Amino acid sequence: MKLNFRAIIVLLPFAAALTAAYSAYVIAGAPERKRQPRVSSKLTTVDASCMLTNRIFATGKIEPVGGVVRISAPDSGIVSSVFVRSGEIVRKNQPLFKLHDAEAAAEVTLYQRELEVAVAKLQAREADRHALRGDVKMIEAALVAAKSEHNYARALGEMADRLETTSNISLKEHRKRRFETDRTSARVAELKAKRGRALSQIAALDPEENGSLIAVDKAEVARAGSKLNLAKARLEKLTVRASVAGRIMEVSIRRGEHVEPGIKPQVLLW
Repeated sequence: MKLNFRAIIVLLPFAAALTAAYSAYVIAGAPERKRQPRVSSKLTTVDASCMLTNRIFATGKIEPVGGVVRISAPDSGIVSSVFVRSGEIVRKNQPLFKLHDAEAAAEVTLYQRELEVAVAKLQAREADRHALRGDVKMIEAALVAAKSEHNYARALGEMADRLETTSNISLKEHRKRRFETDRTSARVAELKAKRGRALSQIAALDPEENGSLIAVDKAEVARAGSKLNLAKARLEKLTVRASVAGRIMEVSIRRGEHVEPGIKPQVLLW
């Protein structure tokens, strides 16, 4: 105990000196702390209020820098199918939605039948042309035989005329030979006329010579084909496709909805 008391007595001056030095430091630094501005939550509150004051609130859509492709229906009608949804990636010419197409499909079927009838008629004309060529050959063969028969009848008639002058032939036989000559002559004329009509029909059906009948049939086939192509184009137009590849931004239609062209785009693509 005596040793501890002595130690305390020795350390007291040092403790007093340290206490005096700390007090002097605190007193000397107090004015500097008073001069420093206090950075507290008050400054943070002021900054936050300024930020709220300069902010503008609005509603709308964020669009890409490159712009948006607006796709609308080409005609008015009822939406029968929607093939895409927002956020999907689509290829160019990929179907997006389709309008009711029953009427357009019926037109395609009707004009398809008209084209088939026109083609069948043209093919029948072609068959008639080949058949007429066969008829001409038969007529020409009959004409050769008729000419031979007529030449024989005419020779008999001339012989009858000579015999009549000498009274070596009866009147009945003379008249019979004259009748045969006239009959065979008429037969030759008939066959020649028939051959002429057949050749005229062949010429009218000859595509190489622009025959009138075949030209009309070909024009009918071309017209039916044009009507069919137009109907197919109208049917195809009712399926609205993506004009470019991209991502669907918005689809604003649904099945059964009536749409009008040019009023509001039904699909936004970017």
